[in-house]
Amino acid sequence: PGDTGISDIYKKVVREQAEHARLLKDPAYRKKLLGLKLLKENRLEEAEQAFTIALKSRPRDADAIGGMGIIRMRQGKHEEAISYYRQALKYDDPDYASKWRSLIQTASFWGTLAAADKYMEENKLDEAEKETFKAFKQKPNDPEVLLTLATLRIKQKRFSDAENVYKRGMAQDPDNNRFVKGLFSFYVDQGKDQQAEELLEHISTVQRESLGGGYYRYKAMKLQTDADALLASVKPSSAAEETQKTLLQAISKLEKAREFQPDDPWLLLDLARLYQRAGFGAKKGILVFDEALKEHRENGDTLVTGELYHAYGIYLASLDDRSIALAGLQHIPEQYRTDRIRIRINDLVVAGSAVLSANYEYISRNADDAKSSLDTRQIPIELRIPLRDRDTVFFRAEPVSLDAGTLPRNNRSEMIEFGQALFCQENPSDIQCIDGSNKQQDEGVMLGAAYIHGNWQFDIGTSALGFAVQNIVGGIRYDGDFEQFYWGVDVARRPMVGTLLSYAGTEDVRSGKIWGGVLTNGITFSLGHDEGNAFGFWSHLDLDHITGKNVADNNRFRLMGGMYYRLINEEDREFSIGLNGHFWRYEESYDEFTFGHGGYYSPNRYQSFSIPLDLIGRLNSHFSYRLRVSGSYSWSYEKTTPFYPNDNDLQAEAEALYNSDPTNNTNPYFAGGHGSGFGYSLLGAVEYKVNPHWAIGAELSMDDSDYYEPRRALAYFKYYFDENRQKVMKPPTHISSYADF
Repeated sequence: PGDTGISDIYKKVVREQAEHARLLKDPAYRKKLLGLKLLKENRLEEAEQAFTIALKSRPRDADAIGGMGIIRMRQGKHEEAISYYRQALKYDDPDYASKWRSLIQTASFWGTLAAADKYMEENKLDEAEKETFKAFKQKPNDPEVLLTLATLRIKQKRFSDAENVYKRGMAQDPDNNRFVKGLFSFYVDQGKDQQAEELLEHISTVQRESLGGGYYRYKAMKLQTDADALLASVKPSSAAEETQKTLLQAISKLEKAREFQPDDPWLLLDLARLYQRAGFGAKKGILVFDEALKEHRENGDTLVTGELYHAYGIYLASLDDRSIALAGLQHIPEQYRTDRIRIRINDLVVAGSAVLSANYEYISRNADDAKSSLDTRQIPIELRIPLRDRDTVFFRAEPVSLDAGTLPRNNRSEMIEFGQALFCQENPSDIQCIDGSNKQQDEGVMLGAAYIHGNWQFDIGTSALGFAVQNIVGGIRYDGDFEQFYWGVDVARRPMVGTLLSYAGTEDVRSGKIWGGVLTNGITFSLGHDEGNAFGFWSHLDLDHITGKNVADNNRFRLMGGMYYRLINEEDREFSIGLNGHFWRYEESYDEFTFGHGGYYSPNRYQSFSIPLDLIGRLNSHFSYRLRVSGSYSWSYEKTTPFYPNDNDLQAEAEALYNSDPTNNTNPYFAGGHGSGFGYSLLGAVEYKVNPHWAIGAELSMDDSDYYEPRRALAYFKYYFDENRQKVMKPPTHISSYADF
């Protein structure tokens, strides 16, 4: 009782308890306490709400202000955190000043590192260097500083310095696995396999496990590289026994790699293909995928399952045994069937049976009579016959009838832009002008044959026999797969079918000469991705040299591509939205109808973008449908072009005629210019499977844009000589014209 010190402490405790009891009556104080509790539980959003309410009534409460600073710190908003900490320092008891100063320094340190990371992402390496060394001066041995510095050195391509930073970190902090992981990844990325192996030998088991997927991927990659080297050593001249021994060694490497990466679809694909190559048969490869798929189906891992099914589909599609390939492909669930797998299933069904297919097709393009206008009627007929293994042959016959209308001989402005008629119109006494036929019509029969062997396709045929210009056409195509991508190369010679002049050729009204019959001679590269999941893309690159009879040569570059996203992706229904782009370049613009031009669309520059909506589905096993709508916008440019681009004497004669009377005669040059506009297209198709032998279908489509409004109607049938018990194709599918092969 006589001890005054204890008495003072007791009185202080009583006062504090009384003050605490008083404060608890304040709702704002209780909100602050709630905020601190929520902050301790890392419930940041709720804590911020509580502190915000508390600060409305207690704007100088250092704990609430500091709590807001901690929230901003955890959100990575370091400058805001520093501002709150400075306010807390200002209002709090001086005894706690060191706490807020320490937090200010911490926020400044982490803010500096965050700024360095941001600058590195933006590739502003000088600024990143300054920020990194600000942090380095504050804490030269901090692991985060060293890891940031190592990343910076890699971006600066100062690889030796980066390696030394990782090693310094490992030396001063041996238990920090992030330095081990960083150095290991650095060695792998730099291709320093020996150093990576030495590192793995010297680190602990715990550290090796901390590498996670990176370690397993590395080991699998090394084994795959070893297997590739073994396979590369096999030469056509190698003895059979030696070749088999090497194949078995490569298989052993891939089997070990599979232990590290059991879910890698492309590793499994390589292994399955190698089993087949070594003579183990298709079923051993199928078992590889079955084991992996079983586990993931049970776990419900749809992403990995989709990738595995995609690789599995590629493997099955490559098999020579049609019955095994078809049986396996049919067991792939519908949602994992890519467009290429669906096509392969159809091909295998077709390949097992001879098929007779035929279309009746009518296409109408309305424009200038006897020039851009064209009514086309064609009846492609195809007989496809399976041979042994994966070989197939087919034969084509295709009657074609073209009608471009009647020459407008009484329309001077139209007629002068046809053949050499300029001279007839502006010099009626020209004795070379002939009457000829006013009808711009032609007809003939295209013939073609093709041989398909595995991924290879060879075809040869003719443009329509009976046309004014007749040509040999054909091509060689190879389709392949690389991991999740599909690709193709097509070298071909094909007719250009846009107008009667470009497709069939015609007779000049003055000279009687034939011109037209335009051909593309070139190569097309294709690349795409479709694993049957939501997203996919496609692309084509065309490089062509364009020729024709009495037509000036031209060169063409076309880059086309698009992406699509399936909003609905069900077994019997798909709905997708896409974005497509076309970028074309023609060296010259020869789309007119004077002698030497080809009458085919050939802008010097052309760009377009379109957004297609595509719905395909099956109502039952017998009826399928497709509805496609697309809106587009395009830009084009054509430079000024002479009337007669491949005949200098004729062009000089036309210019002399113009210069003799510029007021009344025509300047023999087509004016160039820019153009742009909106367009749309519609397509609807249906197919009905009448019975296991017969299927019938129809398709209607139309395009609408400035100067281009084709309409198309098509009806078709397919007859399977052997029964086809598969569901009707989705989407409806018919043969194309041999001109579009």
